[in-house]
Amino acid sequence: MAKGSEVRGLNAEDTTSEAAIKVLWTRFEDMWSQGEGVLKNFDIEAVHDMRVASRRLRTAMQTFRPCFARKSFRMHGARVKALADLLGEVRDRDVLLDELKTDLEHLAEDERAGLAGLVDELKAQRKQFRDELKIMLGELESAAYDRDFLSFLARHM
Repeated sequence: MAKGSEVRGLNAEDTTSEAAIKVLWTRFEDMWSQGEGVLKNFDIEAVHDMRVASRRLRTAMQTFRPCFARKSFRMHGARVKALADLLGEVRDRDVLLDELKTDLEHLAEDERAGLAGLVDELKAQRKQFRDELKIMLGELESAAYDRDFLSFLARHM
């Protein structure tokens, strides 16, 4: 996901609140659509795309915060932040392990042993964060969080 989806229906006549709803709706859909790829097989590209989309959503939420009721908006912001944080933890380990794999290929056999413990620790951390992410996404999916978030936006139309 190099760039976010085009915001459907956005035009110059929209009020700030109308534009906010359209932008947040689109950014949320961009993020949520990656969940299946993350949950099914932890595709590293799906994790990356969901992380990027969550960051775009968070930025849009910060931008349009004044358009929404404070308490509800803060709750949604906290959920998106928690999801983005876990996605970041998984992604950071994916990237680091990939870099170490490349580095290991260029080291002599006796030099590789020194990194083996680090690789094992990073894999264990990645597994822990993946497990936490799977639980969180499962809970959000079970609770129909997508409908909750989009309903929240629809109530402000």
